[in-house]
Order: sequence, then C-alpha cells, then structure tokens
Amino acid sequence: MKNYDVILFDLNDTLVNDTENRRFAYQCMIEYFGFPYSEEGFLHWLSFDNLYWKTYVNHVSVPSEFKHIQSDYVWYIRSYRYFMFFNGKISLKEALAYNELYIKSLEKHIVSMPNAFEMISFLWNHYLLYIATDGPKQAVPSKLNAIGCSSFFQGIFSRNMTKSNTAKPNPLFFEDLLEYIHFDKKDRILIVGDNLEKDIALASNVQVDSCWYNHKQEVSTTIIPTYEIHDLLELKRILS
Repeated sequence: MKNYDVILFDLNDTLVNDTENRRFAYQCMIEYFGFPYSEEGFLHWLSFDNLYWKTYVNHVSVPSEFKHIQSDYVWYIRSYRYFMFFNGKISLKEALAYNELYIKSLEKHIVSMPNAFEMISFLWNHYLLYIATDGPKQAVPSKLNAIGCSSFFQGIFSRNMTKSNTAKPNPLFFEDLLEYIHFDKKDRILIVGDNLEKDIALASNVQVDSCWYNHKQEVSTTIIPTYEIHDLLELKRILS
C-alpha cells in the first residue's frame, strides 16, 4: 500500500449524501416556522446556505456577548443564516432558538454515499482515519452511526473546533487539525473529499496529497488533485 499513515475524510457528499440530508432538515425548518415546502424553495436554501458559508459569514456583525466563548460565537454564526434567509419573516431571537433543532434534524435522515461502508471498513485496518468537516461536530456521530462507520474513525474534527472558526481551505483549519490528531508528517497524510474548492484546495494550500471523489463528473481546470476517483471503491487501486 502507499506510504500514508493518516487519511482525512470529508463527510458531507463524500461519505453521506448531503443533499438528501439537507432536504430533510429544510423540510423540518420550514414546517417549524409555518411555511410551505417547494423544491424551488429548497434549491434556493441550498444556494443561499453555500453562499453564506463562502461569503456572507465574513460580514456578519457578532454582538459582544457572543464573542467571548467560542461555542457561543459559532452558535450565533450558524443561527444568523436562518434570520438572513427568511428575510424578516422570523426574528433573530427565533433564529437563535431554532439552531439546536436544525442540527438535530440533520441527524435524523441520513443516506450513505455508494460503497462508503465497504471502503471505510476496508481501510481502517491499514490507516488512521479521521473526519475533517466544515459541518457541526454534534451531527457527525449520528451520521457515521447511520452508515455503519462510527467505530472506524479515530476522531472527528470540525470547523467549530478551530481556534478562530476557520473553514476549509484556509491553512489555519489544517494547522488546528494537525494539533488535534497529534500528527505532523504531512507527506504521510491523504485528504479525501468531493469538493474541489474546499477539500482539494485545502490539500493544495498545505502541500498534502489529495484524492478528489468526483461523483458529479465535474471538470477541474485550476485545482489539480493528486488522484481522482468516481467511486469510493477506487481508493483500493490508489492505496494498493
């Protein structure tokens, strides 16, 4: 097998079907606030939520009472997107109160990506496996348990565990991750993920090997992974 000791897996759309997970969470959210469901509304939420974490989040003005404790800061940042999305139809207080319910809804309807269990159950005998995600850590254990993979991972590292709420592909995310896993040999680490602009760009930014799980048949022109696969089972070919 290749000379890796640690494999860092993204979670959403790499091991679990994030779109179906978020669809269920969106259905729960609009039902809670008393709005009708539509596929158009869900697609709008997906687009908004992605843009929020990429752009809007950097311009959120966080009140001082939420700045001193990291968990409170992350709570406010996550909650503020509901307030923005509904654009005056709910209050900020309602948005802050809802965040826990949204996270719990993400734990209830979980669909595995194809061959996730087969691949992870094969790899765990040979490598140290970790989850590296931008999503809330609270929702990760139930997702892994639902796809039968909870016992295969050494640990879970998420955005809300970073020192400054730093997300992929910021190198600071990776620095905090290395501190968490107590491992600093970058040439012995492989990052596996579906998102070019997050997972593969992170690997490029910190000079670590990457494997792009390109299940959407996209084309990369600017961010080049070390490896590219279209099915998780192809990792066996790369690692043997």
